[in-house]
Amino acid sequence: MTSSLDLLKELRAASLDPTVGQSRRVQLFEHWFRQAVAEGRDPDSLETRIRNEEERFRAWTIQGPDLHLYWRGPSTFVRNDGRSRVPRRWLFEHETKIKLSRAIDVWPTCGEVNCIQPDHQESGRSERRLRYSREEMLGRLRVERLRLGHTPTLNEWDRRGLRPMREIVVRRFGSWERYCSEAGVPLPDAWRRYSREDALSALAYARERLGHFPTVDEYLALKDELRERGWPTTRETVRKLLGVVHWDEVRKTYADS
Repeated sequence: MTSSLDLLKELRAASLDPTVGQSRRVQLFEHWFRQAVAEGRDPDSLETRIRNEEERFRAWTIQGPDLHLYWRGPSTFVRNDGRSRVPRRWLFEHETKIKLSRAIDVWPTCGEVNCIQPDHQESGRSERRLRYSREEMLGRLRVERLRLGHTPTLNEWDRRGLRPMREIVVRRFGSWERYCSEAGVPLPDAWRRYSREDALSALAYARERLGHFPTVDEYLALKDELRERGWPTTRETVRKLLGVVHWDEVRKTYADS
């Protein structure tokens, strides 16, 4: 195993070699730091002999105008425990005492993309860290509508085990209606506001189309034609609009109307 002394020599040689890239220098630095800690050396005594972690961090920063703070060191900062952190995240956690999960990003709001001043930062869920991007979620609803032949309701989405889960959809879009609207698909048929006259017109059309009063299955088989005409396509909607409980009651009451 290479000793920390040999690694330090290699690191110093790399820092003087213009052909060695920044990523390689960071890799050498982290390797040396971890090896030195593994050998029992005090982390705070490493690198410029600064006493503690915060002072080591501050030694890599530059104060700019308007309270901007800039990082002039490697792409990651090695903590005393040997773990690496993005400088912006390390300083934000250190100053705010907030432990950030991996799903949370920190970004500047001051207009200076390289500023790491915690007061100039905002934290939150980043689109790139989410399992489903916004466009992917919208695309999935469009695909399911084409596959099913209609826009699924929230309950149908759950029942079919479709993804993303309803909790994710509601958290991202606020409601199923908003989700449908942004995807550019119509609301589920069961959610439309039909009138009693719409239900009667649908039954009359089905009876004329079939030559007899439709059974439930026959009525459902006409859903595409009914939808095109703006009429209810499910038996539940028809029953509710006509104020009856069973389809037989619909047939007995409206078969001859």
